[in-house]
Parts: sequence; structure tokens; C-alpha cells
Amino acid sequence: HIELPSQLDFGFVPTKEVVSLPLRVKNTGDIRVGVSWKLESPFSIEPQAASMQPGESAAFQVSFMPPEACSYNVNALCQLDSGISATVKIAGIGKFPYLSLEHSSVDFGNVLVGRSVERSFRFGNHSVVDAHFTVEHAEGAEDGVFIVSPMRGTLGADEYTMMRVVYTPRHTGT
Repeated sequence: HIELPSQLDFGFVPTKEVVSLPLRVKNTGDIRVGVSWKLESPFSIEPQAASMQPGESAAFQVSFMPPEACSYNVNALCQLDSGISATVKIAGIGKFPYLSLEHSSVDFGNVLVGRSVERSFRFGNHSVVDAHFTVEHAEGAEDGVFIVSPMRGTLGADEYTMMRVVYTPRHTGT
């Protein structure tokens, strides 16, 4: 006999990102039991098999990486070496993160060479999932004229922060 949860719900997960949750299985019988898992994509489990002595538990990690923004529901089959099986209902919903800037452009006006001007604006995540971001300079533009902060990070669901841009022209025309 084994004891395991009847379901595992991931809730909302950003598309194309991996989230893992623990799953414990306990041997409630009187003899050693081996278990192996069968699980459909986009879910996976590690390890895929384990052996437990009476009273022992095994820890598994179930991972979910939704390729699309939609709902996923599968039955994970836990097969015992005795031929008996049990299922765990696993569910998760893939969601796209949605980031936006308060302004689509920033005007620094006329700035003297060697002087710096700073502008700040709101930067937000309008989705129900975390949104990871990285700011990259346009090709050939990493000359230190513009400094952006933060350059990378994560905004939680419905979280906002301030984006800061510092402009320091190096010579006339930059």
C-alpha cells in the first residue's frame, strides 16, 4: 500500500518557464515497494522510479513547463511493482507575462557633452504570473551613453517598479 496526494495544482505558470513542486509518496505497507511513474508532457517527474521500505517515504519533483497559454490537466500514473496503480491528477495553467513601460519614448532634451540627465518612469507587469526581463542595448549601442537600471530582474504579478535611464553624451551628436 502507498499513500500519495490525489492532486497537485500548479496554478498559473509563465509560458516556456519551468516550475517544480514536491510530491511525496509513503509506503504504508509491510513490505518493500517499488514505484514508477508515467506522466504526459508538459509535466515531468524526477526521479521516475523509487523503492521504499515499509514506513519510508520517497520525494519526487514534478515539473511543469507550459509551451502555450492554456490549461493543462493530466493523470500521473504511479505503477507499483505488484501491478497495482494509483493516479494523481495534475493541473496547471500557462499564462503569458505582459510587461509595459509608462512611456514609449524618453526625451532628454538638449544635454551638454559630459553632463548627465536622468529620467525615470514606471515599468510594470500586468499579468497574473511573474515576468522575468532583461534590458539589452541595440546592436552597436553599448558605448556608455545610456545607462539603464535595472538591467534585469523579475516583476511579480501586478507588480511595478521604476526604470531609470541616465544619458551622458560623449561628444556632439550622440
